[in-house]
Amino acid sequence: SAARVAHEMRSPLGHLRAGLDVARAAARPGECGPAQAERLAALREEVDEMIAIFGALLDVTLTEASAGDRSGLARVDLAHVVAEVVELYEAVAEDRGVRIQTRAAPVATLGEARLLTRLLANLVDNAVKFSTPGGTVEVSVERRGADAVLSVRDHGAGLPQGFAESAFDLFTRAPQAAATPGHGLGLALVRAIAVRHGFRLRLEDAAPGLRVVVSGPAEA
Repeated sequence: SAARVAHEMRSPLGHLRAGLDVARAAARPGECGPAQAERLAALREEVDEMIAIFGALLDVTLTEASAGDRSGLARVDLAHVVAEVVELYEAVAEDRGVRIQTRAAPVATLGEARLLTRLLANLVDNAVKFSTPGGTVEVSVERRGADAVLSVRDHGAGLPQGFAESAFDLFTRAPQAAATPGHGLGLALVRAIAVRHGFRLRLEDAAPGLRVVVSGPAEA
């Protein structure tokens, strides 16, 4: 399975990374020229990236595997989750000339706070990345009938026609994302977390931009 492959690969990659660190530290002054030092540093970065990919893949598969398991779930204040994530991304957004606008009603749901925070962080991260300078990212949470509804909307280019069908698949990236760092695992993890909680997930053409809507039962 993907989870087993990811788990089995993390240890040898970790050993490889440690070996590169030892090689850099063991080189006596003058033995390791600038070109070799640069190559060792580049190899270390490549290994770090591979470790991150396998770690994210393991997160996705383990989270999906816990679907339907009610243990570990507790009452989560979604307005608090929104406040935490927006505070985390405000500086990043400001650096890109993007403003984050929030509208968060006091709504709670039954869930795992750590995972719901990761879900929202991935959505906000994508929205900020694909916004143009001067744009706005809108984050909202509200109660609609018996549901808690969380949404993130950007004013970017949106998704290409027909891409919404596969947007949440592993290693899938929209054509316009080619120049943006990433591995196509962020939305896969969002879907896995939604599945774990029994939440519904949909993509909407916000014209302009994209709106991602997550909804599930609200708690009293």
